[in-house]
Amino acid sequence: MPSAYSTLVSLLKAVGRTSSELNRIRHSPATIWAIASLSLFIDTFVYTLTVSMLPDILQNTMHSPASANGVVTTMFGVGSVIGSTVSGILSDRLRERRGLQMIGAVVYSVAGIVFYFARHYYQVLLFRLIDGIASG
Repeated sequence: MPSAYSTLVSLLKAVGRTSSELNRIRHSPATIWAIASLSLFIDTFVYTLTVSMLPDILQNTMHSPASANGVVTTMFGVGSVIGSTVSGILSDRLRERRGLQMIGAVVYSVAGIVFYFARHYYQVLLFRLIDGIASG
């Protein structure tokens, strides 16, 4: 019967092998291209759905004027400029990009989900601005 120490050592060796294999897969060019392509597809798909449904939501549900479509789209662009400027300054000062990217991804996802539950025009504007900031 193996001792607890030898079992622990063999377990740690197995984890080390698994970790090195995962690192090899994680850093391979094929994996990076696949993840980047999937992210771009999802982002483009969601953005296309948002833009195509926006006039119907604003005019028929919220009874906003037709010019409201452009304002909502502009809010995302303004937020993106603000977010990219602030995140660029922060990443240079903190020398930390991964944490900022993770925070941005979470905020982008949450703001995008909450955006679909907005019932008033000002909520749509606010969440598109937050979505843009997180995207930047």
